[in-house]
Amino acid sequence: MDRLTLLWANAGVMLVIAPMLLAIWAADRRLSPLGIWAAAMVLQAGSAVLFALRDSMPEAWAILGGNGLALLCAGLQCSAVRAAAGHPPSPRLVLPAALWLLACSLPAFYASLPARILLFSCLVAACDAATVRAFLRLPASLRPVPQLGIALFGLRGLIHALRAATLLLDPPAAIGIPPAGPRWLTEMLAYHMLLTYPAAGSLVILALVKGQAEQALGRAEQQRTLLIQELNHRVKNILATVQAMTLQTARRSDGDLVRFTRDYGARLNALARAHDLLNARAWTSVPARNAVEAALAPWLASGQIDILGQPAATLMPAAGQTLVLALHELATNATKYGALSRPEGRVMVTLWRDEQADGAAELRLSWQEAHGPPILAAPTRQGFGRRLLEQGLARQSGASVALDFRPTGLHGEIRLPLDRRAAGVGGPPEPVLSSDTIR
Repeated sequence: MDRLTLLWANAGVMLVIAPMLLAIWAADRRLSPLGIWAAAMVLQAGSAVLFALRDSMPEAWAILGGNGLALLCAGLQCSAVRAAAGHPPSPRLVLPAALWLLACSLPAFYASLPARILLFSCLVAACDAATVRAFLRLPASLRPVPQLGIALFGLRGLIHALRAATLLLDPPAAIGIPPAGPRWLTEMLAYHMLLTYPAAGSLVILALVKGQAEQALGRAEQQRTLLIQELNHRVKNILATVQAMTLQTARRSDGDLVRFTRDYGARLNALARAHDLLNARAWTSVPARNAVEAALAPWLASGQIDILGQPAATLMPAAGQTLVLALHELATNATKYGALSRPEGRVMVTLWRDEQADGAAELRLSWQEAHGPPILAAPTRQGFGRRLLEQGLARQSGASVALDFRPTGLHGEIRLPLDRRAAGVGGPPEPVLSSDTIR
């Protein structure tokens, strides 16, 4: 096969396969390596056409344009493999073509055929070395595709390196047989170019993208399974919490349907506010101040509750949800029996972060009621809110709760360890009242 036939065949095959790759890329723009590779093939086809028409156009067009397009093609091929490895495009990949054009602008360099051949071969070998390095960075799970790419581009880089070495060792032999180099080396380079770019190279990049797509689908399926398990766990915990609230509210309502409806609806609303707060934070953690404000939202408009302090403290989902429900119960009890039952009554909620000597930290929350009806004696019956405070918070986050029923009003303090993650980061809250607390 003569040089002219080889060049036209090379251009034709590339222009047939490139639209196929572009069609696949157009259907799914996430497959960017295919689009980049198709663009590289179009450039190489243009280079082959310029060299095929070399005898019918100014020689400088073929030398500058043909070799320049070939170097751009080599850079784009490296960029395609880098894109498959998850790396962004690098402007350095156009440097070989820019360096070639810059060197050819020098009359002394352009007039020297050995110098042009040497520079071009070295630049292509450098591009192929970068492509091989990009293949080496691909995950081992994609084998044997990276190994095929390494073999193809390593062979082409080796051919160009041998071409440059031949030129340095025996310049007359290198330039005596057009286009350059000994005949076996020239023919080996030509056939390798014809097979690597349109056939083997396209198969490698297709296999690479296919393997990555299959891995992405596998990860998506695994993520979907985990999300379903997480949702199932979370729904079960919510249902358990709602069940506990239902039974406790029914038990304390003494058969009064109106009272049950009122108390149960208020508790469900508090639970909904807690979930809205957690959803806004993607169920990771919640600032302590936000949890307090969510719990006391129905009463803040009255101006009877003051919230002081904004410590740098966040709570895990379980602790945040339980704290919202517990503070809601404190405010509800204050509305029925405490400071909020009178217009002049006041409640002061103070938050601060307490650093311990051992390096641990805890959130401290103080609840102080004033100007309410006097408390004659501490209640003997443990209600829903008190269970939440003394059992739910303690189990969820290791909190300690102290309630002091003073004659002037209820004083309470909650201490939440901030370095304990009982529920795990981002994990769903456990039921705030388990079945063994419902007797």
